[in-house]
Amino acid sequence: MSRWSWLHRVSPALARTGRGALKALWPAAAALALLCSKPAHAAPTSTGFALNRHQPPASTSDWFQLDSLDFRGWTRPGVSLVGDFAYRPLVLRDDDGHEVSRIIRYQLYYHLSADLVLAERLRLSASLPFLLYSLGGRGTLAEVSGATDVEVSSPDGTGIGDARFDLDLRVLGEYGQPFSLAVGARVFAATGQEKFFASDGLPRLAGRLMLAGQAGLFAYAAEAGVLVHVERDDFLAVPYGTDLTFAAALGLRLLNGVVHVGPELQGSTVVSDSGDGWLKRATTPLELSLGSKFQLGHGLRLGASAGTSLTTALGAPRVRALVSLAWALPVERPLNESLAVLPQRDLDGDGVLDELDACPELSGPARPLERERNGCPEPVDGDGDRVADDVDACPQEQGQPSSDPRAHGCTPPPDSDGDGVVDSVDACPNVAGIIQSDPSQQGCPPDADRDGIVDSLDACPGVAGEAYADPKLRGCPRARLEQGAIAINEPVQFAPGSARLLPESDGLLKTIAQLLIDHQEIEHVVIEGHTDSSGKARTNLELSRARAAAVLKWLVANGISAKRLSSRGFGSTTPVAPNDTAEGRARNRRVEFRVLAPGEVPVAPSR
Repeated sequence: MSRWSWLHRVSPALARTGRGALKALWPAAAALALLCSKPAHAAPTSTGFALNRHQPPASTSDWFQLDSLDFRGWTRPGVSLVGDFAYRPLVLRDDDGHEVSRIIRYQLYYHLSADLVLAERLRLSASLPFLLYSLGGRGTLAEVSGATDVEVSSPDGTGIGDARFDLDLRVLGEYGQPFSLAVGARVFAATGQEKFFASDGLPRLAGRLMLAGQAGLFAYAAEAGVLVHVERDDFLAVPYGTDLTFAAALGLRLLNGVVHVGPELQGSTVVSDSGDGWLKRATTPLELSLGSKFQLGHGLRLGASAGTSLTTALGAPRVRALVSLAWALPVERPLNESLAVLPQRDLDGDGVLDELDACPELSGPARPLERERNGCPEPVDGDGDRVADDVDACPQEQGQPSSDPRAHGCTPPPDSDGDGVVDSVDACPNVAGIIQSDPSQQGCPPDADRDGIVDSLDACPGVAGEAYADPKLRGCPRARLEQGAIAINEPVQFAPGSARLLPESDGLLKTIAQLLIDHQEIEHVVIEGHTDSSGKARTNLELSRARAAAVLKWLVANGISAKRLSSRGFGSTTPVAPNDTAEGRARNRRVEFRVLAPGEVPVAPSR
């Protein structure tokens, strides 16, 4: 006997549970086991085998492992893609059940499947698992059936698993009924790679019996079958050859079947090898999971499931997570079948069946082209405004017809400014305006540049500007290109007697910088500083130079190339107004921006 816990017997409680659940199938399994049995002392081997126990059902199934037995449709195709992540599905353990080494750390599969229902009774299916990645490991068994130091390993890598082909036949019942029964056969082709534990290396055959049904909000499914491995070598003295498979599920169908949620239990146990593997821990993987699927419409269904193993058998992962996306051709109920089940009732006796009568309790004429009024009496007009009450938004007061259903039959809404735009949608209800497409400007006077200054008061109606108090500047931008210069509508402000820029000038300078960024054709701008005549001429000259240089420095710091700028100071030598008044001196204290013509060379500043 091996030192590893795979060869220990399961607890008596688990054995009694398994035997009770599979008692009815034991005679058939035992008979098949005798046919498939082999010598009890086969040589130990560490050759890989098909480890993954998950087998996706048909695309129409509500479950992740079991089948709902939906055989509807005479020619109904379907496809599905299932992501399958298994964490630690194969580990070595000591006699106490403690993990020693991980042979497979995790496997990530994508199962691509396709199926076709024929004549509402037969279904053909094919599935191919793609092994996106297997993270392997290595371990050594000290002694197995007389052999010592048996090495077990699996490399990292990708590949494919064994292709699966199904043939299922519905025997009794239909989908949606309390009970339906089907039988099926499966063939697994050896398309996978043993080194990744993705294949036996030889084909497998399976037969199964499937039950399913629905009763109100509840749904169930069950399955039992036999899986025969043509590959017969035991794995590390663990019996391996023919499995008895079983599964069961019970769930809820919510929102008229749009959401399906419930747990699933699946497992298997080896019935070959003269019964040596029957319900043993190493040969009886058992998994419990909880999943849900959602109908997305047009035959699409999305689902997710997560679960864990209840035993430490071969192929029972600590965690298994599934994500599925499936599509099956929607089934439409024939028109004559749906009409046949309609009760022939006419409660109000007006000749229009209740199912088609918009007013089943009030007698009225048939209007088959007007479903909302079919079988309803002629509408009344309680307020006498010639707008029928059933479409009158104000049935208790006389009004006027309107194309707007909310105002049909109501008195005209108020329009305080008389501009033809009612107050409820007038953005300027107290100022006459015009109809505009922009709701924020509806009923307001025109403002072409959207600067908040109506065109009639805007000195620059074609370009957004500032709300200057001066009517000649109101609505004009702070700076603009004008006849070889950048004209500004407000002064650059400095601390008195200093070249320190005040924060109040930031907005103006940002506008100038943006103008230079937008007009890359401007090759060079000379920043010219000027002062009034107060103080000494030499001091005024130096101050004007410093202020011009401060503006240049600010523009360079805010993204303007220094190659496009130069500065000069003129002191008080070029006044634009008399210096004998405070207003004139304020105008003379200024910074100007002269734009050089292409090819014009800037003059070096005077000293």
